[in-house]
Amino acid sequence: MAASLSGWDVTNGSTMEHIQKIVAWISSELLGLMQHSKPSAETGLIGIDARTQELKSLLEVGTVGVLKVGISGMWGSGKSTLVSSVYDKISYKFEGCCFVKNVRDRSRMHGLKMLQEEILSDVLKVEVTLTSLEQGMDMIERRLSQNSVLIVLDDVDHAEHLEMLVGSDNWFGDGSRIIFTTRNQDLAIARSSLVHNVRMLDVEEAIELFSRRAFGKSAPAQGFEDVSQKMVSKFGGNPSALIRLGSFLHGKDMNEWMSILDRLEGRPDNEILEEFRTPDDGLARKFFPRFLTEGAGSV
Repeated sequence: MAASLSGWDVTNGSTMEHIQKIVAWISSELLGLMQHSKPSAETGLIGIDARTQELKSLLEVGTVGVLKVGISGMWGSGKSTLVSSVYDKISYKFEGCCFVKNVRDRSRMHGLKMLQEEILSDVLKVEVTLTSLEQGMDMIERRLSQNSVLIVLDDVDHAEHLEMLVGSDNWFGDGSRIIFTTRNQDLAIARSSLVHNVRMLDVEEAIELFSRRAFGKSAPAQGFEDVSQKMVSKFGGNPSALIRLGSFLHGKDMNEWMSILDRLEGRPDNEILEEFRTPDDGLARKFFPRFLTEGAGSV
């Protein structure tokens, strides 16, 4: 019976390193139990439970092989929220894990070597310092190829990111799962064994998310039902845009709502969405200038 149980290979590495791995594994198991039991209502994220379960099913955690999954979707569609939710739910099932945020921006600011160090340090639970990208690639393959790992790269926009950070499948042990998010669907198709396109919110989900920001409850306030429907229809179920719009309109009267709706009417939806990518101050100046001049810059 005992002979059939799996464990760690302690023939390589120091005693301290193995102790650290065991402690990390126990901590991960406890975290997984807590995440699994957390009520979904605590997250406050509309529609996230169903989308999380859908992606979890696709990952088939616990089965053999290495799976590299590209999560594709436009800005604001909830890619980061989705992979973060999945990561919280499944990370305890792996021998090592790492969630690398903002790959696109951080690689430009600090270089990919720093992100290689982050992956190695998080997975191995020891601080790793590298001298070159080549050393990092070699070390990731050499040290992680015997372990089941979960690595998430959030906001990837270039093939080089994947080449330098997660290379090929043989860099990782059996059962590993590599997930990356990208706005570039062609990159997801070319560099993953499975592509998952994030579903935008349906009408009911969009109304609920918008209403929670605009009114502090799950449905529009009395008298605002029709104008809310018209506002929401402009954003195609994009969570980030709906959150920003609802937050801007919170506490405003009907005249102010109609003024904003007039600004949105007759304009292509994709053009409106693109403008809602701008920083909050720029967005407010364009769509809500009267609110700012009246001292409502916090909208």
